[in-house]
Formats: sequence, C-alpha cells, structure tokens
Amino acid sequence: MGVAAALVVGGLSVAKGIGEFNSAKSQNRLIARQGSQVIENRKQEILQTAARQKIGYIQAGVELEGTAQNVMQDTYQTGIKDVQSLKYNYQQTIKNNLTQARASLLGNLASGVVSAYGMYGMSDLTGNAGYGALMSGGKYVGNNTYDLTGTAKTGGNVILTDSVYTGV
Repeated sequence: MGVAAALVVGGLSVAKGIGEFNSAKSQNRLIARQGSQVIENRKQEILQTAARQKIGYIQAGVELEGTAQNVMQDTYQTGIKDVQSLKYNYQQTIKNNLTQARASLLGNLASGVVSAYGMYGMSDLTGNAGYGALMSGGKYVGNNTYDLTGTAKTGGNVILTDSVYTGV
C-alpha cells in the first residue's frame, strides 16, 4: 500500500481524535452553563427558605435572636455548603471529561501513527521489506531493499555490524 493511503488512514484516526476532543469541549461548555444555572437556582432557593423562616418567626411573634437566629444561620451555612458541593461536582465532571478527551485524542494520534506506519512499513507480498521494516529488523538503503536477514532482494550489498548497517 502506498504512502498516500497510509497517510489517509492515519489522518482519519487523527481527525477522529480531534473531533472527539472538540466534541468534549463543546459538551463541557454545556455542562458549565447547566452548572451555573443549577447553582444560581440553589442560591435563590436558600435565600427564599431563609426569608420564609424569617417571615414565619416574625408572624409568630418570635424574636429573631437565639434559636431563631441559629436556625436561619444554619440554613445559610447548609446552603453555602450545597453550593460549594455543586460547584465542585460540576468542575470535576468537566475535568474528567477533558481528561478523557485528551487521553482519547492521544490514543487516536498514536493509533493514526501506528496505522500509517504499519500500512506503509509492512512487507509486500513478495517478501520484500518496506520502509517500516527498518524498525522491525529489515534494512532499507537507497534503492536497495533487503529482507529481514539483510539479504539484498533488488541488488546491492549491505554490510551489517550488529544493528549498524551501511549500503555499499
């Protein structure tokens, strides 16, 4: 298979990874907007609850000191903790999505490189080692192709010294 086909296959894998990453970023923007709305709604609920408590105490003739004040203070403190928890949960969801998207992108990049290398680097059906055979033990020097043992298939000589080779 030619270089162009190998690059197309590798490029498709890379494009898939980029697409997934961009999709995750879009999803994270939606999650952030949703989180902001949920948090704002929770803040309003807390304020309304505290206001109802205060009105209830006043209508009942209870002074806003002591226990009544403690109950309202607890309402605010619980609300603050709820809001902080919501913020943290939405931030973690966004962070986890982004981490997963980055890992997927890197995996697709690596897959694309491996696919392109594997398609271009595999031996052809006649047993000649392709360009990629260099990494798997085959040798390629100039126009001469050598099989995995170093024997010239298309002419020329090769001098092998351990893993060092020179085409002559």
